[in-house]
Amino acid sequence: MLREMLGGQKVLLPFGALGLLAVAACSSPGAGSNGGAPDSGTVTGGTGGSSGTGGQGGGESTATGGSTGLVTDAGGQTLPGTGGTTGAGSDGSVAGSDAQDNIPWEVQYPRDKRRMMLRDEGKNILHYVNFGNPAENWQASTTPASRGMQLIGNGLILGGQTDGYEEYDLKTGASMHRFKGIGTQSAYRLANGDTMLSTTAGGITLVILEAKTDAVKNKITYGGYNYVRLVRPTPQGTFLVPSDTTLFEGDDQGKILWKTTAPGWQHIWEALQMPNGHIVVGTSFGSSLDFLDANHMVIQRIGTKQMPDAATIRPNFFSEFQILPNGNFITPNWQGHGGGNGASGVQVLEFDPTGKLVWSYKQDATVYSSIQAVMVLDGLDPQYLHVESVTGQWTPVK
Repeated sequence: MLREMLGGQKVLLPFGALGLLAVAACSSPGAGSNGGAPDSGTVTGGTGGSSGTGGQGGGESTATGGSTGLVTDAGGQTLPGTGGTTGAGSDGSVAGSDAQDNIPWEVQYPRDKRRMMLRDEGKNILHYVNFGNPAENWQASTTPASRGMQLIGNGLILGGQTDGYEEYDLKTGASMHRFKGIGTQSAYRLANGDTMLSTTAGGITLVILEAKTDAVKNKITYGGYNYVRLVRPTPQGTFLVPSDTTLFEGDDQGKILWKTTAPGWQHIWEALQMPNGHIVVGTSFGSSLDFLDANHMVIQRIGTKQMPDAATIRPNFFSEFQILPNGNFITPNWQGHGGGNGASGVQVLEFDPTGKLVWSYKQDATVYSSIQAVMVLDGLDPQYLHVESVTGQWTPVK
């Protein structure tokens, strides 16, 4: 068991074997339609990919090489395994089956049926996209710099706002709760239910809001830094803090435990600790996901501006990424501020652990401008709060 110590409270969370873990394949309800017409697009399958045409969430997705990855059983722990697909209830949820625990995640959740949250920074719009049922797609307006997306339980998804955070109904996109009053770079719900706002007031300051009341409970300040994006807790109860060209780990007293940098880092966005202790960093303008060893040195880079098909993909800015249950990595490829960027590049990219591009989503230029965040919902149960502080993957707190 790993212990996450956050907001003064110790929360026990389950931890599976080292390696690539299967996470949460409980219910997966779709989002209700807001009355808008489904976006048009096509899906093109490659080897191991998925084929078909028609309305697919406003873009074109391509699978190449079909990497299945490694999926391991949770071994009787309270973390769900990959689950099964024995049948759907009337609410659209999918029941699990122990007999199917070893079925690869991407077989249970094929890419041509994928459900995703996408945040378009260019147009300040949050999108729910359901490739399998585009009629359920919805859009919600956000403020500029609305960083951080997270399932927070009870069918809600949290999104950061310039001045706080907002909670949306995952089925409809309706706003269910809004907190204002604190200049915010990103928002994150901690495992104990408190909300952490990353700010740059007097240095990088983590403002902890009490669950339910939103009263300020604590502040953690790291002096000497004035740039931050997505801060993430570690299993040790510390925080990984990306600050422009520097990544550091800080404790809950404001002490910096170590810091590192690497060539090409500029406006680095997010860092997640994996089960083997290595850290993966979204390097933003470095156009890569960088992997750090125990000495905080870069040992692998995925993507980069020299990646294959760079002229088409136009690798520019890898930001709010996700480690998928099959061990792959999915990242946005943001193209620039404001409208008019929708025809530029391929803005959602999925890589396997070797760095091979196995799937991509070419956005519809009439719908999107510049995608800065992506979250695949397949296999995640929206009735539970999910955190990235256990294995680096979104993991339910039960």
